[in-house]
Amino acid sequence: MVEIDKYDLCFLLLLLGSIALRFYYFIGLDFSDDQAYVQIANEILNGNFRPSKWILSQRLGIVFPMAFFYGIFGINEFSASFYALLSFVVLLSFIYYFSSRYFGKREAILACLLFSIFPLSIEFSTTPMGDIPLGLFATLSLFVFILAIKRERPLYYLLTGLFVGVS
Repeated sequence: MVEIDKYDLCFLLLLLGSIALRFYYFIGLDFSDDQAYVQIANEILNGNFRPSKWILSQRLGIVFPMAFFYGIFGINEFSASFYALLSFVVLLSFIYYFSSRYFGKREAILACLLFSIFPLSIEFSTTPMGDIPLGLFATLSLFVFILAIKRERPLYYLLTGLFVGVS
């Protein structure tokens, strides 16, 4: 039988509670840039997207995943916001991994708790905006850069640049 660490179990409960909290306070569309993202994602899904000089049509890291989830879940507010929610789950998991590796598991639980109840984290992980995915890729770039310095492998430097570019 597999034994699970009490801190890992605490993190899993925190993760599930954070997801439940986001469903309870789900915002969806808030009539900002996300209206343009929804329209562009719909154009991508229908095959009639034409990139333009308009800045919002160039945020492909937001609209292409949104169009992908439109194809899976249909066109609705949940599928528009799912990329941000999924990015939150990955980011929270990564915060736990990164913090427990460098600071300890108890400190990692505290870091995850603080991030998961931060009001802007709740808001932006339930709206179709790019703030949470940006945080995810910025955090990944930082971690991979630390690995690049410690292990001196060129691939890690390449991944650092890739994650910085995506963010």
